[in-house]
Amino acid sequence: MAIQHRRGAFSNFDPTRMLPGEWAIVLSGDTSTSDGKAAYICFAAGTVKRIATYDDMYTDISAIEADITADLVSITAAAAQEAHDAATDAGNYGLRIGQLEEEVFRHAYQQEDIDELKSCCSSVNADLAAMALTLAALAATWQYASEGLFAPSAAAFSVAGTTATIAATVSGTTLVLS
Repeated sequence: MAIQHRRGAFSNFDPTRMLPGEWAIVLSGDTSTSDGKAAYICFAAGTVKRIATYDDMYTDISAIEADITADLVSITAAAAQEAHDAATDAGNYGLRIGQLEEEVFRHAYQQEDIDELKSCCSSVNADLAAMALTLAALAATWQYASEGLFAPSAAAFSVAGTTATIAATVSGTTLVLS
């Protein structure tokens, strides 16, 4: 079988007529690219994939870098709010635990108070563990993003540092019923 390469305008591009392993070079008119030029490879009749060059990817990533940074900052802000909410919940649980401990010691260890106290401690630990995992994942995402995919703003790195600090604090906090 001869090696085949199709070429021409995008308006003439018909993936259903291509053979597996065949290349199609679009010389003009491809609306999915900035310059109208593209390369496609066929895997089966009608099944093609567009091939991107380094220049194409660099242009596309540069165009969405601000959106990616904004998304990461938004996700981090939401996680920080969740961490704040979890800390507030933990504080409220802590108050209730204090009240229950006082009740337990004043009323000769009533079992329902002890059970509620244990339940509160378990709830706080579960909330803190979940928050630690969420914040650790966000910190890892920021680390990955900062290693060369794009260069987030200084404000974004500040949020990342805050996230890492919160994650470390939350993961080191547990409540234990003695």
